[in-house]
Amino acid sequence: QRNINAMSLLVDDIIDTAKNNWEIVEFGDQHSHKEIVYSIMIDHLRKTVIVAFRGSVTLNDWTFNSLNLPTGVIPNPVPEELIDLLRKEKDSSTLREYKKNLHIHLGFQRYFKKQSDEEIQVEYENPFHPSLVGSQFLNVYYKVRAVLDKYPDYRVYTTGHSLGGSLSKILALHLAADDNIKQKPVTCITFAAPKIGTQSTRLAFQALEKSEKLRCLQVQNEDDVVPELPQNPLNTTGCPATYPFCMKMFDQGLTFRDTGMKLFLYRKRADYTLYYPKVGTNY
Repeated sequence: QRNINAMSLLVDDIIDTAKNNWEIVEFGDQHSHKEIVYSIMIDHLRKTVIVAFRGSVTLNDWTFNSLNLPTGVIPNPVPEELIDLLRKEKDSSTLREYKKNLHIHLGFQRYFKKQSDEEIQVEYENPFHPSLVGSQFLNVYYKVRAVLDKYPDYRVYTTGHSLGGSLSKILALHLAADDNIKQKPVTCITFAAPKIGTQSTRLAFQALEKSEKLRCLQVQNEDDVVPELPQNPLNTTGCPATYPFCMKMFDQGLTFRDTGMKLFLYRKRADYTLYYPKVGTNY
């Protein structure tokens, strides 16, 4: 009975701490059947702002999440001088040309550039490409920035599962590249998230990580196939005639790549692997 009472007191204390220190400032689910579902929360005890995205739930989510090989294009938010940091580290052909556009998963590109039905009062100038005006992504960005302006000494984390993890990576990339956001590094932690883009996207992440503006960790279970998606042509085609085309895509960095540090958890043994892709490699 004493143990039960002690546990009850502990639970009550945890709940009271959460009530007194946690705040949900935004819960974006007004159009959950067709738009991003996300939440912006504040942990005042740890001085942390957390942006969390929902994973795939609706048919619309799965449609966007399952588009396999095609890539969409978004403007690269990372300035060329940060890519120069990577050039100094490793002289690689993949680093010689600065990409003004990033090739990302077509479904994620459509999700973020899709025009939002929500109208908000905008107090900031758009720091990104004009094509994002009125988009779901820009609405989320404005709301996050307003919170960070109010709490300038708070850190910012983005997170999500599956589709939500990929969307949190795209937001973290833009927050980290934006000089208006002073809370650096931006930290992104994802769970079972699909790959978001090609080699150009990986280099953008690595440039921000190298300059200590971004930290990204992706967590993957051993038997989970979702983080291996979208599969690349070399893995999906069985026709030898397509090999030259597939190898050309691979050599040019046009196939999907992991971004950030990966924590790989094994199922049959209490062990893990932690690895980070080398700068300039296609692997």
